[in-house]
This record gives sequence, structure tokens and C-alpha cells, in this order.
Amino acid sequence: MATDDLSATTSPTPSPAPEMVVTRLFAAPVGLVFDVHTRCDHLKNWLVDQSAGLMSSCKIDLRPGGAYGYSWNLTSGTAMSISGVYQEVVPPQRLVSTEAWAGSPQTRNTLVLTPQGSQTSLTFTVQYSSTTDRDAAGRAGLSAQISDCYTRLAGYLAGLISFTPIDPTKEPSEPIKEPSEPITKSALNASNDTPQDPPKY
Repeated sequence: MATDDLSATTSPTPSPAPEMVVTRLFAAPVGLVFDVHTRCDHLKNWLVDQSAGLMSSCKIDLRPGGAYGYSWNLTSGTAMSISGVYQEVVPPQRLVSTEAWAGSPQTRNTLVLTPQGSQTSLTFTVQYSSTTDRDAAGRAGLSAQISDCYTRLAGYLAGLISFTPIDPTKEPSEPIKEPSEPITKSALNASNDTPQDPPKY
């Protein structure tokens, strides 16, 4: 498994079973890694390279038996879509779903997320109905597509983590200074009567 330096990733590896397994260690907490796999506002930013096309629709019913579907308008002038049904949903550690692309055999995908301190270990298994289908997907470039996909995700996660919103429950680092003298109404009036220079542009 490769430690995530926001660029390195492992390659999907076939196993004796009709499946392809991807492993990755992301420098992000497990809850965030789960969210970026299950929320449309995140998926549109990394699932497909935006230079190749923009996501035109995304629907997610995140529950066992719930359906999902994504569509893209590609710069090549064609459309692409993915759809499936969730079979297991165990936030924030496990997702099992079917997946179908137009013209491709249906697969059963299992996503397992394991927290490792402040990082998250990801194992993504794509299960095919036969090794023939799996090998055909490999020849069509699926391995490179998955690797590129998770490299984009690593960069996207890094951008999310670098933005730290202000926590209103925490004390400010610099205490708010009280005025040395009480502000009176006469002081305010005197300030308002003082001529002001015109603004400079």
C-alpha cells in the first residue's frame, strides 16, 4: 500500500478471483473520505477529469436498496453515465453497490475505509462475473482510469483540508480590547463634527 503524498498511488491489481483490487492511503479523516464518495457536490470534482467533461446530473439515495446515477457531457461530444443500487451502507466505513456503464457488464463494487490515525486506508474491490470480463476491462484501460481518479481525489482532499473554517466556540487568539475610557455621547458628536477628507481613488 502506498503512503499518500498526494500524488503516489497503487495500481489496481487483478487477483485469482474475477475481481480488481485498489488500495490507497489518503491523508484525510475517514468521515471526509466517505463523504467525497457519497455526495454529489464532492463527486463532480474528482470522479471524472473535468477537462474531459462536466457532470450533468447526479442522484444518490444512500440506503440499502437505494439507487444512484451519474451522467457527464463529454468534450468529445458524447455522453457517459453510470448507475447502480446500494446493497450495503455502513457510514463511514463500508459501501457495497452494483455498477453498470453503458455497454459494459455489471459489477459489484465494495469500498472499505479504515481509519489510521488522521489518515484513511481505502480498499476498493471491483467484482466481475468472470475473469474474461475483468481482463477485458483491464485492456480497455480501467486500471489507469481508477489510478487517475484517486490521484485527483487526493488533490481534492488536500484542498478541502487546507481550508479550516473558524470555530465560533473557540476563544479568539487575540483578546478583544476594551476602550481605555468609556465612550460618551458628547465624544461621538465631537467625532462626527470633525471635517473629513474626501475619499481618494
